[in-house]
Amino acid sequence: MDSKACKRWHRPCLSIAMKKSFITVLAFMVLGPNANAGGICHDLPLNESIRVNHSFLGSKTIHQKYTLVRSEEKTYDVYLNLKFKPSKGFKKEMALSFGGLDDQTINGILNKFYPEKMESCFREYESSLADELGRKIRLHIYNEAVHKTIVKPPQVRISIKDSEFRSHSKAYNMSSDCPTLIHEALHLLGLVDEYVEKWQGFSHKFSSLILRPLRPVNENVLPAFDCRAIGPDNSAMANPSAVQYTRSLFSGHINAVIYPNCVKKNEKYFGCAKFWAKTSHKNNGAIPNISDCTEKVPDYCKDESWVMIDELDSK
Repeated sequence: MDSKACKRWHRPCLSIAMKKSFITVLAFMVLGPNANAGGICHDLPLNESIRVNHSFLGSKTIHQKYTLVRSEEKTYDVYLNLKFKPSKGFKKEMALSFGGLDDQTINGILNKFYPEKMESCFREYESSLADELGRKIRLHIYNEAVHKTIVKPPQVRISIKDSEFRSHSKAYNMSSDCPTLIHEALHLLGLVDEYVEKWQGFSHKFSSLILRPLRPVNENVLPAFDCRAIGPDNSAMANPSAVQYTRSLFSGHINAVIYPNCVKKNEKYFGCAKFWAKTSHKNNGAIPNISDCTEKVPDYCKDESWVMIDELDSK
């Protein structure tokens, strides 16, 4: 109902944002941890949990889909509910190696192998998923038979692709290693890419503005996403291999996970993360950007310290 209609019928008007906020609060009052998380700005009590299921500040490309449990003062367990399915390319490679397998058999293999592999990766590199404040997260693949006391996380379908595919948060190369699997899992917690894009470039040709072909960057192809904020090399989101050598998360990352969708606690991180997939006019990013992203990126996003909280975010 618009404002004119409200006045005509002598009714109080609520904005869409106010209605959503009211519904979120009501949902938590009624459903508790089973509700979808809105902006959670308070510290989760010890041994309490929350089910997080929303798009990052309304983004169509950044999602947070997990159950969060505060198991210790500075330790949070994060559960992901992943369902794996084969792509045509994967099934073709399976057929070449093992002969004809029906879809049910392949699905069974995938949904046994990948959860076990990811759990193994999570445990092997668990110590690296911590920030400079001593806070850490422990990733888990949700298993209904095992995690009976855990609120069921939202399900995410993951397509398993052929061995030439470039992995992303909803589709994995069949040969993905542990650092890659952890990096992609962290995307489902709302963390964004922080590396300089090298493989997805835009041609100078007009057709590239319409077709957006995927191509390696070279002297004739400009890199996409040049408005992206770049993280430090020891960040798992800038360099997936960092999990093998060092602590690979920062306070901005942990805040984004434990205070989902809370602008108050994530002002700096959110302010930079929203540009992760934006391309400037100079690099042929006129579409889909209505205005040039280079004019909107805050200055603090140009320093690697954007992944660390400051006094504004710590309040």
